[in-house]
Amino acid sequence: MSEGRSEVIPPSSRAVGARTVLKEVQDVLGIPWVPGTWEALAATEPEVASLLWTRLQPVMATGPFLRESLALLSHAFADLADDYGSGEGVLLSEADRRGILLDLDALLYGGAQLLLQQTVLRLALKEEAVGRPGSAGGARPRSAYRRRTLEAVEETAADEGLRALFEDVGETLNLPWVPVDVRVVAKWTDFLVPAWRRLKRWRQSRAFFEACGTLERRAEAAARRLSPAISLDDRELKVALGDVASRWEAFQRWVDLHAAERPAIIVMDAFFRVEAAVHPERRSRVHDADARMM
Repeated sequence: MSEGRSEVIPPSSRAVGARTVLKEVQDVLGIPWVPGTWEALAATEPEVASLLWTRLQPVMATGPFLRESLALLSHAFADLADDYGSGEGVLLSEADRRGILLDLDALLYGGAQLLLQQTVLRLALKEEAVGRPGSAGGARPRSAYRRRTLEAVEETAADEGLRALFEDVGETLNLPWVPVDVRVVAKWTDFLVPAWRRLKRWRQSRAFFEACGTLERRAEAAARRLSPAISLDDRELKVALGDVASRWEAFQRWVDLHAAERPAIIVMDAFFRVEAAVHPERRSRVHDADARMM
């Protein structure tokens, strides 16, 4: 594991209203970190964050929302298996392998829900309402990840090589920041470096972009199946933004940006998990045994 300093991912310490929204988002999603998308919005536009959460919470707190989110993950792994295969694997201690898999499972569990949530926001902002009329579905099960401690390497504490990798991730995936997913896995640099190199190589093929596009389309279909329908009133949002055109435009960019970035992050996390699950030393032994039998 990397010796670099790491941080426990905390909630924002801004206004009480913003803290309440962030805690409820984290509790409903059942994840061990505060999503950066929500933290940034709550810090800059707390009234908008509160309004959006009021609209989203009744649906996001349901079992059907979670099932639709996890179905997106299942499809993403199936597509990855078809397009990339079973992975090459990285030599790791069992403790490190277990830690990587547990952290990636938590990130994927939350990431799929954030993808569906951002897709709902994007469609509702564009169409004013998304989903089907009807009552909310049953309650969702308690998450096993909510109380897990998730640590991430601080960018300022990363060594030169790791900072270069962070920059490469942002440039390659066209992101203005380093995803927390990468900073979490960066605790295990012996894994992250070869896994990222393989992902970057695979990204040069059409399969990566097709996987992201398919995931985005499936998220849109899932959003339209949710019940009850979620509506967003432009006028209400503009009032919350002080009727300032620049703030409205910035909010629209926030919605579009985070909806667009999420598929690539999920595909990346799924790729990392496939690589982390493979024991190359076992595969080598099986290959040797097969060769002796021939």
